[in-house]
Amino acid sequence: MAMASNVSGGSGSSAQSRGGPQVLCYHNEIAPLREVKHSCINQGREFYGCEYWPVRIRFVTFCHCLIYQRSCGFFKWAEEVNEVRDLQLMLLEENTIFKLEHDKYLLDEKVKKLKQKKTKLVDQVEELSIENTETKIFIDATRADRKWAFALIVSWVFFAIMLLLAD
Repeated sequence: MAMASNVSGGSGSSAQSRGGPQVLCYHNEIAPLREVKHSCINQGREFYGCEYWPVRIRFVTFCHCLIYQRSCGFFKWAEEVNEVRDLQLMLLEENTIFKLEHDKYLLDEKVKKLKQKKTKLVDQVEELSIENTETKIFIDATRADRKWAFALIVSWVFFAIMLLLAD
């Protein structure tokens, strides 16, 4: 994140550039972190204020004129910004936890469906195994019947030949 640049804030405060959060004023510009300098109960306390506080004069090159930029009145104590940031992080964590819990629920449902599908497939494999065994038994029995039938036919042919030779 970009940080505020050092800008003179007037006699009552000084602008600072630190590694804190980026705060925008109502001009939608970075509000510099300042410190109360004058002697009062808030002396040394940090705050974010409008970039143009109290008044900032800018020279605009395309029109060669001076512009007096007025403050938008933005003000926020630094500890309030940090509290908001902490609340945002807590909310982000809660949303992340909720999303992870939801993803876990969806994955648990998927696992449950896959287990049901696995059970059905195991049952089908068992049924096919039984059918396969029955088919093998039938084929073996059919082969045995064919062998007996062939043996019976051969014995009849042999018997017929013997009868013909005996005459």
